[in-house]
Amino acid sequence: MLNHLGARLKKTVYLTLTCALASCQVGTDYVKPKVKTEAHWRNQEAADASEGQARLWERFNDPQLTALIREATLHNKSIQRSAERVKQYEAFLGIAQSDLYPQVDLSAKGEGLQVAAVPPLKESIEHSSQWRLKGGLNLSYEIDFWRRVHNQEASALALLLSQHAAQKILLLSIETAVAQRYLTLRALDAALLIAEENADLHQKQLHLAQQRLYRGFTSALEAEDAKTQLKTAQQEVADLKQQIAIEEHALCALLGRNPGPIKRGKPLAQINLPAVQVGTLPSRLLKQRPDIEQAEQVLRSKHADVNVAEAAFFSTHRFAGLFRRRVYEIRRVVWPICHGRKCGRRPYRTFVSRRPHQATIGRCQS
Repeated sequence: MLNHLGARLKKTVYLTLTCALASCQVGTDYVKPKVKTEAHWRNQEAADASEGQARLWERFNDPQLTALIREATLHNKSIQRSAERVKQYEAFLGIAQSDLYPQVDLSAKGEGLQVAAVPPLKESIEHSSQWRLKGGLNLSYEIDFWRRVHNQEASALALLLSQHAAQKILLLSIETAVAQRYLTLRALDAALLIAEENADLHQKQLHLAQQRLYRGFTSALEAEDAKTQLKTAQQEVADLKQQIAIEEHALCALLGRNPGPIKRGKPLAQINLPAVQVGTLPSRLLKQRPDIEQAEQVLRSKHADVNVAEAAFFSTHRFAGLFRRRVYEIRRVVWPICHGRKCGRRPYRTFVSRRPHQATIGRCQS
């Protein structure tokens, strides 16, 4: 009776200590810092505008610009690399979450042994070989008293969210760069049209000056001056074509293409300029910025890392179990008999002996 009461008392004390330790936590939870923000813009009379300017390029009303930006989001190498980096941090999160579950390790081992011996008073050699296979199972689980594993998971999750924010930053920068390059390209196209028209006018002026010189109405100075202005206009056309080629190659790099021409959309004069409006609360606009979101998630991760470092000062509690067993054992014994230059084998029989922990299979001569 006393032994039974003692056993129940030990179980009660053990469960009480386990629950008490499980409620322990090292470190503090992350609390978002409070920042005082203004309720309105400083110089704003009235604002009933939308707070987000997502997909701003669609307001230019140029289908070709929209198609180029969509192509860049699909084929840009930097965006693809950022997506793979997000997958990498997803794997890191999975590794951190795996510590919350029991760890199971399986092991297998094989051994082989071959022996050659000469029995006494016999003109034969005895060969014996033996193989053994062993298997093991190791089961362990860490009781997270100090929430070390949970803080590791929180740190990995915050890093993953920071990578998502970094991907948003990169996506926004690529979209902005494509829009800027395209609008610059359309501006260069418009400038090229003006330069070509100017070169045509100078060509006509040179022709007129040469006709006046031929008829003796003017001197050669006027013709030379017209020729110089024509060369200057032609050089400006060549410079603009070179700038257009550079912009096209840069835009192709953003699109993930090989250098080549870019299909044009609407002329620059027909592209709408969207009106950018601000909202009533600038703090909400700041919350939409992905760089601020990334900085906050990095801060969360560092806070969780501090809790993990503090938990390292305390002991870890892990339950472990080990199970090993020899699977089977195979033996084979052969006695070849040689007489002079002739060598042969006698008929043999096969025997199998079974035991609770092993099976022996062999062949021997009759």
